[in-house]
Amino acid sequence: LDRRWNLLNYYDLSLNNWLRFGFNDIRLRDRAVPGYISALVWYQWSLGLLYMTLILWTLSRTIPGLNLLIYFK
Repeated sequence: LDRRWNLLNYYDLSLNNWLRFGFNDIRLRDRAVPGYISALVWYQWSLGLLYMTLILWTLSRTIPGLNLLIYFK
């Protein structure tokens, strides 16, 4: 078996990695992350996900309304 560092064994593409919740950076794999950095990362990810869901909800609410306004004009 070829054990060189290629793309497939540098990035963990297993199902365990996709189903795992938490802050899991490749560069910080073998050292302990401080608690405030982990809390900051969770805070930024939750703000970003909230922002993206708000954008998607706004687009899903406004674009059919614009289509109806153009249709009934």
